[in-house]
Amino acid sequence: MTIAKYARITSWLIQIIITPPCLCLSLIMFNKLISEWQEVQATDTWKVTDAIITEARLNDSHGGRHRVLEPVYTYQYQVDGKQYVSNRQAIGGEVTFQFTQDAHRSMAKHPVCSTLQIHYNPASPQDSAITIIHNNFRRYFMGIFTALVALLFPVYVYYLLFRKKKRPSNQNTAGSGSLPVN
Repeated sequence: MTIAKYARITSWLIQIIITPPCLCLSLIMFNKLISEWQEVQATDTWKVTDAIITEARLNDSHGGRHRVLEPVYTYQYQVDGKQYVSNRQAIGGEVTFQFTQDAHRSMAKHPVCSTLQIHYNPASPQDSAITIIHNNFRRYFMGIFTALVALLFPVYVYYLLFRKKKRPSNQNTAGSGSLPVN
C-alpha cells in the first residue's frame, strides 16, 4: 500500500472515531436544554405557599477556577392538610455565590425556623422549589453553543482531512501562451 492510501484510511478512522461521540454529546446537550426549558415553562401553573425552613447549610465547591457557594435550605410545607419536605432550591438554574459574605448575607435573610415562600406543583405537591429562574439566557446560549460546536466539529475535521490541496500555479511555464511585454 502506498503512503497516500494509509493516510486516507487513517483519516477515515479518525472521522469514524470522532463523529459518534460528538453527535451524542450534541444530542445530549440539546435534550438537556429542551427538558430544562420545558420544566421551567411547566412551572407557570405552580402555586405559591409558605414553608418553614428546617435546615440551612452552605455547600462549598469549586466550579472550575472559581469558588462556588450554594445556600441549601431544607423546608417543610403543607398542601391540603398534608405535610411535605423538600430541599430543591431552584428550577431553571442555580442560586450560587462566589463570595462568602454574599452567601452569608443571603442565608441571614432566611434563618432556620423562619418562613419562606416556595413554589409547588398543584398536580403533584411534592414537587416544589424555592426559586424559579425563567430567563437564564446565558445558560441556554452556552448550552446551545456547546452543542453546535460538538455537532460541527466532525465537519471541520472532515474538511481538514479531505480537502483538496491547491497546486501552486506557475506562471512562467513554457507554452503558457503569454509573452513578456516590453
